[in-house]
Amino acid sequence: MKTFTLTMRAQPRDWSLIDDAAHTVGKSVADFMLEAAWEKARSVRNNGQVQLKQAKSDQVSFVLDREQFVKFVAQLDAQPGINPAVRRLASTTACWEPKTAPR
Repeated sequence: MKTFTLTMRAQPRDWSLIDDAAHTVGKSVADFMLEAAWEKARSVRNNGQVQLKQAKSDQVSFVLDREQFVKFVAQLDAQPGINPAVRRLASTTACWEPKTAPR
């Protein structure tokens, strides 16, 4: 497979930020920048459709266009529906709590 070399200039503060982020996720700066550029290019090519990529168990990035973002926020702000299973669970006595005698 043929590879290409990319050379770029960066301000020290920008380089420091990129370097720190790459080390945080355990990647080389080159791998980190290539992945970031690839994700951005894919996002642009897909016209801003929702993209989910899990980097670590606690890091998920969402790429949404304005309309999708408004819908997403509305769903977050909406009241949750009634969940019978959760209601039933909340009304049971935990196994470590003493049982109350029926009257």
